[in-house]
Amino acid sequence: METVFLRYEKKYVLNKAQEKALVKGFLDAGFIYDLYSPNGSLYPVYTIYYDTTNFEVIRQTQTRLSYKEKLRVRFYEYPLKDDTPVFIELKKKLSGQGNKRRLLVNREKAIDFLNKKIPLEFDDYTQNQIYKEVKFYLDRYEVVPFTFIRYKRLALLDPKTGIRVTFDDHIEYAHLKTLDKETEFFTLPQSKNLIVMEIKSLFNYPLWLSKLLTENKVFTKSFSKYTNTYETLHEGGMIHVNT
Repeated sequence: METVFLRYEKKYVLNKAQEKALVKGFLDAGFIYDLYSPNGSLYPVYTIYYDTTNFEVIRQTQTRLSYKEKLRVRFYEYPLKDDTPVFIELKKKLSGQGNKRRLLVNREKAIDFLNKKIPLEFDDYTQNQIYKEVKFYLDRYEVVPFTFIRYKRLALLDPKTGIRVTFDDHIEYAHLKTLDKETEFFTLPQSKNLIVMEIKSLFNYPLWLSKLLTENKVFTKSFSKYTNTYETLHEGGMIHVNT
């Protein structure tokens, strides 16, 4: 299982008709559904984003700095069990290029580390290096759980070039931000009737892909689930952090 990702990432906002046309276009071009979307099925993604108590991380996003970094916890099963796989991810972005490094632990160890500061140990060299980076980030920023988001994802992959395309729908947020308890989710108002597509590639797009996007009137448009959830909570007077 990969734990280090380096690639360019671009987001697009689509309607249902555009999504349908693009999925067909990708499949016709030789893309396949990836491991998590067998036969085109959707799979759930759950993410808890961390921020400081004065919102340093969200400010990086809002001011559109060329360099950004954030910590998040991601998992694909909910509610969680003690042995549920949990990814602690440190994501950095510089001039459009994303660098994601993640630790794989179970829920119990994730809680011990993030909530109780109990150190983690890994036999794998790469995981140990990533752990040091995550720990340094936590010591530097003193972040706390800030937003909890879930959505359903469809993912396709080009086995030749490694280009990966994801389509995210049914975006929801929760008020409670914890790995310890179950919580209720609410539809993110800004995401109604739209799909967020992201193309992740190591290189520039091939000509046919640029043509496919143009033909379907699909152009780059930023849509941050994290930022939109922050704005929803802020405007609703529900901003608070777990300390």
